[in-house]
Amino acid sequence: MRKIVLVGAFLLMLPWMVSGQQAITAEEKKAASEVLGVIARWADAVRDRDVARLDEIFAEDVVITGVDGTARGKADELALYKRDGGGKVAAITNEDVGMRVFGDVAVVTSLMTMKGATETRVRYTAVFVKRDERWQIVALQAGLVKGS
Repeated sequence: MRKIVLVGAFLLMLPWMVSGQQAITAEEKKAASEVLGVIARWADAVRDRDVARLDEIFAEDVVITGVDGTARGKADELALYKRDGGGKVAAITNEDVGMRVFGDVAVVTSLMTMKGATETRVRYTAVFVKRDERWQIVALQAGLVKGS
């Protein structure tokens, strides 16, 4: 039920998230809704350490800059979730989501909170590209929020 409420709130905010003050097209609204769905699946996959789902979400040529400033590709990112002993995440929420859609490209900013044994807050920028009728992350940069 909570997920439905969050998705509903996102959909109500789409006109502002997608293009700020500009009028949005039906295609942009549809794209934004699709990308929000991928973001929700991404959060679930991270929480569940679901490598197969993460493999679908990250493009083969993804470039990820982690909170420590190091860059890695898809194989290295997926390896983080395959290791035993990784921190267990009980819940992930995205808030303060912003999005700009440019045809088959969407740029998303968000504040993500991961709750497990500790709480970590990360602000990220992700670039999604629609290829073969599905949205994938092609670039991601994350930074820790002070106090996390």
